[in-house]
Amino acid sequence: MVFRFVAGLLLALSVSLAGIWLEKQTLSLHRELSLQHYQADVLEDWKTQHLLAIRRIRTAHQQEQVLAPAPQPGKQRKLSSRQHGAGQ
Repeated sequence: MVFRFVAGLLLALSVSLAGIWLEKQTLSLHRELSLQHYQADVLEDWKTQHLLAIRRIRTAHQQEQVLAPAPQPGKQRKLSSRQHGAGQ
């Protein structure tokens, strides 16, 4: 009679300990998954900020090209001939 009682207690104890172990594993995995989601959000924000910065730089560069005066072919030839002659 005592043997069955002790065996029942040990079985209940082992099931409880297994449940506790499984719950700890589950919580650990949830914690790790939450951290990975947070890191993914941080990386996504970083990527978005850098893409916007690149877009602003490109837009500014395009505006500079549009607003810059067109080069005049006659003046370029004169400058290049002066530079060529000055170097000799």
